[in-house]
Amino acid sequence: MTWRQWLHARSRDETALQRLVAGILLAGFLAGVLVDAARNAFEGDRRPADAAAPENLASSADAAAAWRDAQRAAERGAWREVATGVGETWRRSWAADAPTLLAVAGGVCWLVFLLQAGQTFGDPPRVVALLAGVALGAASIAPTLFFSLWQEFAWGLAESDQGLPGVRFYVLGVGLREEAAKLLCGAALLPWLAFRRDELAALIAFAGVGLGFAAAENVRYIAATGGAATLGRLLTPLPFHVALTGLAGVHLYRACRRPQEQAVPCAAVLLAVVVAHGLYDAALGLPQFQDYAFAAMAIFIVAVRQFFHALRSLRGPGRDVVSLTATFLTCVCLAAAAAFVVLSAQAGWRTAAHVLAASLLAEALMVYLFLREMPESLVRT
Repeated sequence: MTWRQWLHARSRDETALQRLVAGILLAGFLAGVLVDAARNAFEGDRRPADAAAPENLASSADAAAAWRDAQRAAERGAWREVATGVGETWRRSWAADAPTLLAVAGGVCWLVFLLQAGQTFGDPPRVVALLAGVALGAASIAPTLFFSLWQEFAWGLAESDQGLPGVRFYVLGVGLREEAAKLLCGAALLPWLAFRRDELAALIAFAGVGLGFAAAENVRYIAATGGAATLGRLLTPLPFHVALTGLAGVHLYRACRRPQEQAVPCAAVLLAVVVAHGLYDAALGLPQFQDYAFAAMAIFIVAVRQFFHALRSLRGPGRDVVSLTATFLTCVCLAAAAAFVVLSAQAGWRTAAHVLAASLLAEALMVYLFLREMPESLVRT
């Protein structure tokens, strides 16, 4: 048996995959415990869970200063200065080595999955489209910041922690501006995608836009606080943005190809994506909804399920040496293990387990849905 035949067989063997998942997660847990023990031995006491990492403070201060300049310009209505300020804010947020590496590591795991899921091997144009989508998604942070200030100072849309005003802010504010920014930047790919007439490439390229946005957004959040709760963002936002933007993008592609048939379905999907995004954030962010946080998980699960369903319907017969299931499980488990190790190093393994519990449950449900939807499934219905 050649090594290719061995990989082909092992990556489709249920027992081997179960051992792979258990091994990665166990190794991550043990590494987290050991890192926590070593940190305690050197430091002598446990750092507070919400303390900012010292290496992040300088870059966070630089980004915060640029953001304050942009806010002052927005108050005066100097929107050209605002554009310069938000670009500087975006640039300086990447100066923090630790958050950048953490966010990029999670992004790489999902990028590897998308490369195989999009059947890009042997199809360089699809690879280019995906990588361009990731770059455009990371760049879309800047227009998102611009829209944030525009909505606040031109629309008068203020953040609120009260019921309906809070929901309005998250839907018309957060959901609308983030999805609009991602699609506006990703629209640069539409002429080429329409010329290629490649619907799978459209789904994967716009999923890449969502991936790039989520990774860049994680850099900003982690650099801003360095706290354990913030590092918990490394898991669910990545697949959530991948799913939402991939679904919105492929419907936008269809509307460009067949406007008379697809314009209305596209508008409906775009509206649903904005509302789902806003309600997801509202369920997590508004104190009145703390008892209904499961709603955010439900929205997350519906979004990723629809994405996996669309992916399965567009993929052709595969001849991968390593199964897509094995790649997906490896990437998801590596991201979870890495997040646990980093959180354990910062706040202790018990705090890490507590912070990641909800995200890990959502990830487990996502894995189940993947195994139901995709070929070579381990879930039998």
